[in-house]
Amino acid sequence: MNAIEKKTREFIHKYLQVSEKDEATIVEYALKTWQPLEDRLKYLHFIGGVASGKTRSGHVMEAICKNAFRISGVATKMALLVKMDMDHPVLIIDEANLLFSDDNEEMMNIFSKILKYGASKSQPIIKIMEAPDEKLYSIPFNVFGHKVLISRERFHDNAIESRCILIKLKPNTRTDIPLNLGRDFLKEKNEIQSLLENYFGETK
Repeated sequence: MNAIEKKTREFIHKYLQVSEKDEATIVEYALKTWQPLEDRLKYLHFIGGVASGKTRSGHVMEAICKNAFRISGVATKMALLVKMDMDHPVLIIDEANLLFSDDNEEMMNIFSKILKYGASKSQPIIKIMEAPDEKLYSIPFNVFGHKVLISRERFHDNAIESRCILIKLKPNTRTDIPLNLGRDFLKEKNEIQSLLENYFGETK
């Protein structure tokens, strides 16, 4: 384990309760976001119940991934697609299960397409039909890239679930994990981001 891996793992361990094996998996995934994209990617999927650290995991991943963009399950369709197409962020979706809700069929369809096409460099484009000024347009969006999904349970779509690396969260039992993310977390977040930026900038 080199110095940057050690620092990243220490940051994860301080703020999130997962197994040692899962800590190593999270480190590996996060550091890959700072490197050139491979032709095919996996998604990192955190699942857990109430008070298991789901929201916390999103904050931690936002701190250690390159160009992270964290949203909730109530994001609008166009805002999400435009951001992905223009900035190619590491997409972090909290409450991802809401996007598969029967109450939100439009977002469910969009989300399914994003996860279907977003793992392969060879087929990264989805097209959305819009009708401004009563004329129908087909708008392409590039959705390829790393994604971190956070939800209460596994996805029912086996094709999507097969693209995921699963991290199971359980209610916190450690007394050394800060209950709230305050100024110390923001300071350490900035520090780890700077370390990662400097390290991967030097290794290009």
